[in-house]
Amino acid sequence: SGLAKLNVANLAYLDATYKSIFSSYLDFSEDASKLINLTKGTQYNLSYITIGNEIGDPSYPDVLEVWIDYNRNGVFESTEKIGTKNGVPDTNSLHSGTITFTVPADAYEGDKTLRMRVASSSFVPFSGPCGSPAYLEGGGLYSYGSFKDFSVKIAAGNLATDEVRGTKSSEISIYPNPADTFVEVKNLK
Repeated sequence: SGLAKLNVANLAYLDATYKSIFSSYLDFSEDASKLINLTKGTQYNLSYITIGNEIGDPSYPDVLEVWIDYNRNGVFESTEKIGTKNGVPDTNSLHSGTITFTVPADAYEGDKTLRMRVASSSFVPFSGPCGSPAYLEGGGLYSYGSFKDFSVKIAAGNLATDEVRGTKSSEISIYPNPADTFVEVKNLK
């Protein structure tokens, strides 16, 4: 199985090239056009289309699994799995679906990016975000699936009411902004 289409937040990924759809691993983390921008506390729908097996048997579903390294420690932990969907591909070997997830309030935020891993497989799920889908058939061990990595940047959510109320008028003020020749600084202590 291979990922052909992925839509989430600002990303609209589409791949119509079989060679890259079925590539075992593709790393898009350095591709700025594929950076996904998310906000803490916000719910998102991730929709996808995979191209999978042609068997049409419910015993051999296509599986899509997605993780985001929310704490940016370089490890996809079980709590960072945002969803799993499986289904039998249609007559055109396509499997589509939607995974709904909410970015946790304690997710890493800032200018550094996080990694999102999308794993698609046929017949069996991956053994983990760094695993390999494998199945036995006719005495042989077969692997069928692919990984795609995308970069994610998470922004803070909206200010809470108390945060707005908590601002003090005695904080430093710098004006005018922008300035041509001088600035005035007020309330320095």
